Amino acid sequence: MWQNNQIKEYYSQLTEIVRGYIERELKVPALEQTTDDIIETLKDFNDADTILTTKETIQKLKELLQEADLVKFAKSKPLAIEIEEDRKDVEEVIHNLKPK
Repeated sequence: MWQNNQIKEYYSQLTEIVRGYIERELKVPALEQTTDDIIETLKDFNDADTILTTKETIQKLKELLQEADLVKFAKSKPLAIEIEEDRKDVEEVIHNLKPK
């Protein structure tokens, strides 16, 4: 999709996947929350030891969601290597973010 210059749509789908996962598996209304709200909730859950993850995973998710926000709302255009890395980061976040 992004190779066809549909970067905004690509990032919309990418974030919908990770937000949907968070909503479904962790019971956090991530589809309706801002990036900052999601991150704060996950930090609180992690501090309360109610999810299995690391601070690094939460930070990676934060950076990914912020990048997606820039693409979707500020018309940022990441490089191809960054786009591929963001896709890999989504897989890693999902793999490393589990309910307890």
